[in-house]
Amino acid sequence: IMKNEMVQIKAALAANEETKDVKILFLMVNKRVKTKLVADMGGRLNNPQPGTILDNSITGEGSYDFYLISQLLIILHLELKMNLLI
Repeated sequence: IMKNEMVQIKAALAANEETKDVKILFLMVNKRVKTKLVADMGGRLNNPQPGTILDNSITGEGSYDFYLISQLLIILHLELKMNLLI
């Protein structure tokens, strides 16, 4: 990405007067994390709320690492009853 795409992005931004001085933030995301995070909610351990960010308690100090809880898991339990008429 840094060798090819960033060169092209910078060239495209520089070609436009309104965007030639735009600063770029490159963020690498790893979704294959095997860490299981739980929150103590009134004595019960549950999944943290969506939008929860852990950025200093379990990551290395002085780094930009963070964990973001990004989604809500909804489990539906459906019970189907069939009444058979004979």
